[in-house]
Amino acid sequence: MATTAEKLKTLDVRKLRKEWTIYIHGAQFREMVEDVFYKSCNVKQELSGAAADNKLDTSEMQIAMELMHNRLGSLIDMGELATPDMSVAALLERFDTNNDGSLDLEEFYRFTLVYFSELRWPMWKIVTKGAIVGAGVHIAIKHVGRPLFFKALYKAIPLGLRLSNYFGKSIVFGQARSRVDKLRLMFSDGNPLRVSDKEQELIDLKAKEERLGKRKAFFKGLSQFSLVGGIAAVAGLI
Repeated sequence: MATTAEKLKTLDVRKLRKEWTIYIHGAQFREMVEDVFYKSCNVKQELSGAAADNKLDTSEMQIAMELMHNRLGSLIDMGELATPDMSVAALLERFDTNNDGSLDLEEFYRFTLVYFSELRWPMWKIVTKGAIVGAGVHIAIKHVGRPLFFKALYKAIPLGLRLSNYFGKSIVFGQARSRVDKLRLMFSDGNPLRVSDKEQELIDLKAKEERLGKRKAFFKGLSQFSLVGGIAAVAGLI
């Protein structure tokens, strides 16, 4: 069974969000909060030799926030921790429910639940991840799934239908070039092996156009799948 640390190292965004929520509301997170709190709340007292008060003032709150960021940040490979948009003094005042000018353990714990409960992802990272997934799907379909499908379909077509289709347009591979035209070129001037320079140039030109067309179709499909993947990622579907 995977440990909490292993679960939080996942690269699956949806799974990570779920595991992060479970972790933040679990006993291990509470233990981390308590450890950080007691390491930070008596820094001044230890330096001055005064009695410990087990409370955080603004400077100690700053130390505690940095410790929480460092410890929580080491648990994940994806996402970013939220950064409070308020000053430390304003945060302390907001969560100081008993108005004594400092935070005790429970007040600090409520602060951590609010500001560390959600991971954030820069939009460009979300879109990039979705685009890569979409491009991968397109390549898999184009170069793996589609050839296998048409190969199986071709084998399933009766031999007579395949032979009759050879002299027309192929319904299996979608080729528009007429087999009759190709044979006519090959038997020109009474020589079944001779093709004029002009006809050979025409054949080469058609082949080049086909290659360019395939490349354009590939990159068009790639861009479309990447776009769909990016949109799906932003919507939280992948």
